[in-house]
Amino acid sequence: MSDALVEVARKVAISACVSLGLMTVEFVWLLRDEFNVVWPGVRTRNPYALTYVLTRYLGLAGQCFNVYFSLRIASGAITSPALCKTWFRYQAITVQILLAAMECALMHRIYALFLKNRWILALLVLLGTSQLASMFVSARLAIPQLVHSGTCYVIKPHPSTIYFGATSMTSNLAILFMLSWKYLHLPVTWTQSPFGHNLLRDSTLSLVAILGLLFAMIISNAGVMQTPVNGNVLYYWFYCTLWISLGRLIVNHSKVDQVSREENVLTQVEVGETSTWVSTESSTTRHTRTADSHTIDLTEVFHSTDVAEKRSPRLRDELASCVDGLERQSPRVGTKEKGISISEGSPHVETEDDWIPVSPTDEVEHRHCCT
Repeated sequence: MSDALVEVARKVAISACVSLGLMTVEFVWLLRDEFNVVWPGVRTRNPYALTYVLTRYLGLAGQCFNVYFSLRIASGAITSPALCKTWFRYQAITVQILLAAMECALMHRIYALFLKNRWILALLVLLGTSQLASMFVSARLAIPQLVHSGTCYVIKPHPSTIYFGATSMTSNLAILFMLSWKYLHLPVTWTQSPFGHNLLRDSTLSLVAILGLLFAMIISNAGVMQTPVNGNVLYYWFYCTLWISLGRLIVNHSKVDQVSREENVLTQVEVGETSTWVSTESSTTRHTRTADSHTIDLTEVFHSTDVAEKRSPRLRDELASCVDGLERQSPRVGTKEKGISISEGSPHVETEDDWIPVSPTDEVEHRHCCT
């Protein structure tokens, strides 16, 4: 390999190391959220959590291998053509896996936003299938005919890779359009909620980043922009962008979902406590009203006695003897349907134990006496 290619390969290796460093920072940054919101889902076999764990750790390990191979290319080590073809197939497979995982997460959101419409599902399946087919066709045509150096450094990309770029760009543009259109037609209360804001932000940023890299790949492989670095550098940054976007989509979605579940549980507890309090308060109020409606207050009797003292001595003596008879037998008389409390401090508060049963004859006599 010439000195010029060695210098270019060294720049590509430095770029690959920078992308790995960015992935490492992102991994550490989201590690706490991963333990809090993702790993609990792994124990319950949540598809999002399982996808996150597999792509997170295997993707980081894969980028470490990519950096190792880029350093090997920069060192000028000669590699056999068969191993170079294996390296190119590995690039196509890893990019396709990450891209398919991210698109599936976005398509699942679209399917939910459109209320599980069958036509939308059919369109999404068609887009995903065409994207997978274009990758297979592009790899099948391009890998055997790639022009590369003895160190597996790609000197000239094959034009057939444009098929994959164009199909992937179309699929992602369609996804972005459907997300944006549905988002604009949803109620403002939902779009301004944490879940709606998270959906629009993460989905839009991920799609815009992917579309930008796909556009750069298309114009590079089409010969519009010819520099020896582009095609070799784009793979590492495409890999890095897909990995970060997928991780952010899953983690942020899981965080908002966990907060929503906690708020829902808290609301249910508060509603349950309020319902219990209201039920108890209502029951107490009904009991008090029932007791009050069946209570006879002796204050009226004593008030009548005071009035009678001013009217006639005869009526005063009759009322006094009536009151003395009541006090000897019971300070309060009645039945469970109608009675008088024996509480001295509060004549209107009674319990079931305070009721003193009397015979109907005694009740009639007391009524006659007090009339």
